[in-house]
Amino acid sequence: MFARLLIANRGEIACRIERTARRLGIETIAVFSDSDADAPHVKQASRAIRVGPTNATESYLNISAIIEAALKTNADAIHPGYGFLSENPEFARACSDAGIRFVGPSAKAIRQMGAKQAAIETVKAAGVTTLPSSVSGESTTEALIEAARRIGFPLMVKPNAGGGGKGMHIVQADDDLSAVLERARREARGAFDDDHLLLERYLPGARHIEVQIFADQHGNVLHLFERDCSMQRRHQKVVEESPAPNLSSSMRTKLCDAAVSAARSIDYLGAGTVEFLVKDTEFFFLEMNTRLQVEHPVTELVTGIDLVEWQLRVACGEPLPLTQQQVVQTGHAIEARIYAEDPDNDFLPATGPIRRLRTPEKSKAVRIDSGIEQGTLVTADYDPMLLKLCSFGPDRDDALRTLSQALLQLEIVGCKTNTDFIASIMRDPTYRSGDTNTGILAVIAQTPTQQPIGTLGSLAAAAIIGLREHNIIEPFVARVPWRLNAAPIEIIRLVQADNCHEFRVTHEKDHLLIGHGNDSWKIVVYGQADGLLHARVNGIRVQARVTVDGDTVSVRTLSGSAQFNRETAALAAPAQGADSGLRAPLPGVVLEVHVQPGQHVESDASLMIIEAMKMEHTILSPRAGMVQAILFAPGDRVDEGTELLTIVDA
Repeated sequence: MFARLLIANRGEIACRIERTARRLGIETIAVFSDSDADAPHVKQASRAIRVGPTNATESYLNISAIIEAALKTNADAIHPGYGFLSENPEFARACSDAGIRFVGPSAKAIRQMGAKQAAIETVKAAGVTTLPSSVSGESTTEALIEAARRIGFPLMVKPNAGGGGKGMHIVQADDDLSAVLERARREARGAFDDDHLLLERYLPGARHIEVQIFADQHGNVLHLFERDCSMQRRHQKVVEESPAPNLSSSMRTKLCDAAVSAARSIDYLGAGTVEFLVKDTEFFFLEMNTRLQVEHPVTELVTGIDLVEWQLRVACGEPLPLTQQQVVQTGHAIEARIYAEDPDNDFLPATGPIRRLRTPEKSKAVRIDSGIEQGTLVTADYDPMLLKLCSFGPDRDDALRTLSQALLQLEIVGCKTNTDFIASIMRDPTYRSGDTNTGILAVIAQTPTQQPIGTLGSLAAAAIIGLREHNIIEPFVARVPWRLNAAPIEIIRLVQADNCHEFRVTHEKDHLLIGHGNDSWKIVVYGQADGLLHARVNGIRVQARVTVDGDTVSVRTLSGSAQFNRETAALAAPAQGADSGLRAPLPGVVLEVHVQPGQHVESDASLMIIEAMKMEHTILSPRAGMVQAILFAPGDRVDEGTELLTIVDA
């Protein structure tokens, strides 16, 4: 086994690899950029070395800097994790040339399968069904436009390298293609240092199912069954699970056999994932990821296998520890990715310091893979994923219940996340039925995550009373004048969607009676600690996560979530768009400016593009008017809320 392992990555995957390496007695070496100097993956490693400034192209994507760091620290091997350089054949070659073992397949295999276009041609030769697509040599914009006419619309534009949904776009018509190609090239170049693109027929209503495979240097290739990754938003996986629900045993066998055949066709080595689109009784090869997947924990939970350990052992030349017959799929596992993003603002990336972090207790049923800690500053420089929350149970229903409860126990304060959105997925009838496809999540996303004020508002009022009485928060309640022989009454005013709601709280001997309009709730509070409120509401036992962050109160239960503001804060907030200035909805870097001073624009016209977390976000005009001034140029960094330009009435 290796003595020293350099991990060429950051965040939760670096922490995950460190955990297994530490158990195996391997010294770990972390790499970091300037902004990651105090990150958890740096603190957890045996040693750490700087590889460059914050910009990923000068640090985590800098091959020479990574190799130099490995040589300086006498590393025996480099584990690339996922993303960054994990599927870069030049990096694998550089490791080999430097005499350092690359934990992954050969540069040749990565080139064949890591590049989607070459992978399609390779598996097609091996007899695996593929979708109509562009071919090698069709790389210029002109050639791709011609290929699109041959393939037909709708089609998918995707980077030839990398994954994670970055740079992927659905194109419905020829008129939209040129602009999408230009944008996809920029995104691919920024995320993977490779701007080659692939066009492929888009198959709406299909499921995205992938198969985990493993191969060693002794000719053994096996599969570790499948994962369903259909729950995607903007082509980025959000929830994954294993086994795939409602998948017939015959289809499972066909998918697994096809994945093993694909791996054998290129003399593969190590961990890999073969991805398919499945519709009705047909399946089509999508791509092969020549690395460890983000969602590998669900496979580990249902097989009991540590995939990172297998990677390290195979890289050392050991044979696979098990035969195909010995690999057993038991129980059900679900993974939810917790992203720094705002579901109520078109899922724009979110930033800020993690001021408070509470996570569920780890157990055999609950797993947490995290790259953050209390005090972590979330920036727009890297991928927005903060942690992965996984559940395991004897069946899918049990795993769903466990994950829903774990989400209730998760609290992240200081940076907006998609936690409430994930909880809404767990409640969605279509998802719970297992009848999913890659378009379902877009439908779920149209449903507001915030519930009407009702019972959740009464719980917020009860929590505020309890927190105030324990001197945890400053009171923002009004007392009704004292009345002889009457229970004391307080008024709590909460604002939701610009509407102020008044709650009358009556303090009875052993409970609170809370009224709102014609509704009332009898609430008996049993306990309130670590942000969890245990109560009985009109006789029904309820557990609620109540978070008070300044003037904002958030309530989350198993049946829904809601967010409120105190009345004074809401009244003081300026109305959005009250002035002529258009402000940045997120921090990032200005990529393009599409207008100039004096230009007349219509409502929803594209004004500029801002890049954040390796994704592009188009800034649209909120109204018709004339551009009076532009305050930033391409290349400038902007903070959230910064005025970008001004638009006045024409």
